[in-house]
Amino acid sequence: LIRIQSTQFPLTITTSNLPDEKQYRYVLREVLPDRKGKEYVLDAEKSIEVANPRVKTLKLSKEKIVPVTFRVCQNYPNPFNPTTSTRPQLSNMLCHKMRR
Repeated sequence: LIRIQSTQFPLTITTSNLPDEKQYRYVLREVLPDRKGKEYVLDAEKSIEVANPRVKTLKLSKEKIVPVTFRVCQNYPNPFNPTTSTRPQLSNMLCHKMRR
């Protein structure tokens, strides 16, 4: 958790030296007592602006990126042969394993 002690808003936060990770993203969330605050996905050398003076705490988290789209292509030669092949397509092709 990051506690904000500034009395002047908007508060500008600039990120730098974030690791270049393809499997994770860094998210900064405003913590408010009565409702859900804004969410900021952090990128290298990017500035964000916290404008709500009611925000006194920010929560930083590292989250695993989950593919939102995928496709399994047609298998060949056909599904009734002893062996068959198929090729998956994911929006972010990293290390993936397919098992029976």
